[in-house]
Amino acid sequence: MSAKSKSPSGFELTAKVANAIKAQIELKHPLFSTDPQHGTSPHNIGMYGCSIEALYELGANKRHSLAVFTDMLKEVASRDHTRKPVFDDKGHKTDKTTTLWQRFKNKEVPERADEENAKDLDGKIIQNLQVLQRVKDYGRKLLQYGKKVMGTSGCVIEMTKGSGDEIMVSLNTDSAEPVNEFRRVRADKPKSKAKAKVKAKASKSSKSKAANGGGHGGSTPKVKTPKASKPKTQKATPATEPETVQTEAVEATEPATATA
Repeated sequence: MSAKSKSPSGFELTAKVANAIKAQIELKHPLFSTDPQHGTSPHNIGMYGCSIEALYELGANKRHSLAVFTDMLKEVASRDHTRKPVFDDKGHKTDKTTTLWQRFKNKEVPERADEENAKDLDGKIIQNLQVLQRVKDYGRKLLQYGKKVMGTSGCVIEMTKGSGDEIMVSLNTDSAEPVNEFRRVRADKPKSKAKAKVKAKASKSSKSKAANGGGHGGSTPKVKTPKASKPKTQKATPATEPETVQTEAVEATEPATATA
């Protein structure tokens, strides 16, 4: 069985998949292999899976320069099992195929991409590694691979500084804490701008109420004084009926005219 099966949450390495991977490893298949015939990778055939596989093949628990890692990543992502057919403009399948590396390298960056998004090949490679450090979502399967398959504290990717602040990457197969010495913010997904905006709006509203004396312990709240109502002119009734007087005063827009 392949390790591609998607867990209910999408980010969990289920016990069923973990057991299938262990069975493949017992058959002497290499760990973290994205080859369907091996089925030992926690990810599908994609750049996440190939990134982990490249680090493992370079040597787990050892630091490697970004340049050396990129060369190995290119090799892993160019293997035959990563090939897909090319279609023409009319959607017809051609005789040509492309490797995962070719598709990744030639993928265009959206025009809306800002400075936080990758804009070149190295940037995209680094970004993928950073995403795999997010152990609460995209890096969770890798973390659980160590716990459920290898029997360790977990597996994580580390990015540390080498000589002259050179980027060094490694696969730590016995840790639950990813290290990134280049990142200014934590690897987990930051709070959305929408939530921040709502919080700021609520704070502004609270300050406004306090300034107007609406808060507890503040100045005496203003009491709205109702407008004085004008009494309505009494209405004369025919002589055949007893005269009644309307005692309730109501606000009138115009004075009423007495009738005979």
